[in-house]
Amino acid sequence: MDTSPISRRRSLKKLKLPESTYYRWQRQGSLSDQPSAPRRVWNRLLDDEVTTVVANAMLYTDLSPRELAFRITDCGGCRVPKAKRYRS
Repeated sequence: MDTSPISRRRSLKKLKLPESTYYRWQRQGSLSDQPSAPRRVWNRLLDDEVTTVVANAMLYTDLSPRELAFRITDCGGCRVPKAKRYRS
């Protein structure tokens, strides 16, 4: 039961808070928004993929990043995105 002397709608209007936010907080049981950041970056290499790339880079030091990525893909390893070839 609400004990406020003004209505919920008027309170939200004074606070400049959308009703949808209030009801989302009420469903969550919390007065804070959840972070919008994903738990895992969608294009980040997995630990075993990084290990594969580094191991192959140490073995084949004469290959360019592009050639190294093709070698890893052709030999049944992981697929290495273009941007990740240079960072590993």
